Amino acid sequence: MVIATVATRAGKMAADLALSYGASAVSSKALSSFFTGHVGAMQTSDNEMIARTGRVLEAVTVGYGLGYVAPVAVIAAGQLMLGNPLGAAKTVGTAAIGMNPAAATCAAMGAIYFGYNALSEAEREDFLNKLETGLSIGRELIKSILAFAISCLASMLNSELIKKLRGYVVEYATQFGTSIAAITKSLSDNVIVGINNAVVAAGAVSDNIGLKLTTTAAGTRNVAASTATQISDYAADATKMASNAITHVYSLISKSNDPSSKE
Repeated sequence: MVIATVATRAGKMAADLALSYGASAVSSKALSSFFTGHVGAMQTSDNEMIARTGRVLEAVTVGYGLGYVAPVAVIAAGQLMLGNPLGAAKTVGTAAIGMNPAAATCAAMGAIYFGYNALSEAEREDFLNKLETGLSIGRELIKSILAFAISCLASMLNSELIKKLRGYVVEYATQFGTSIAAITKSLSDNVIVGINNAVVAAGAVSDNIGLKLTTTAAGTRNVAASTATQISDYAADATKMASNAITHVYSLISKSNDPSSKE
């Protein structure tokens, strides 16, 4: 059970975040109740990654004694890193988050875990400025909360859970028009995104050519069908090669240092 010890009032960003998660009221009391319920529900989830994320947010809540403000700082920071504009385009965030709020929070936690320490000094200053202004709390407090959350999560993860956490980040970053590579700034992630984009593009070209060939005059339909089959085979081979490349890159990622240990 999450203990909301102090009903501290957060800024407009907390209200925008709650609305994107489907909250119907944004008074300080309503926000406290909403986020306490959200974190509490995550802790009892059968999904181990969701449950552990909930326990991290509970630890943040109890440890800082700021009520809902501390976990909101973590979730809001992660949503910003995922590309969620929060109040700037509430309907976008609501559509992406509404289907599975717990998974969205896992993605937010993952974005902080994989991406916060990858920010340049200038990027981090701009990021903290947005949070400080939006949440109406000091940046040093925000930095402390995020560092604590990253450290706490790192102590709960294993290789399988890290893989699942990355999956949440990939899913939600894509929905907000960005990518995990933009968050982690990792060369290996850039390679994976590039390969995936190439496969999608190749598939689109193949589908387009196949459609044009199969709609030619009746006298050439057999040739068109044969050509389309060859193109399909080539696309399948390209997809297999891409899959092998992605598997290889992921094996390299698994051997890399834990992102939470970066300076």
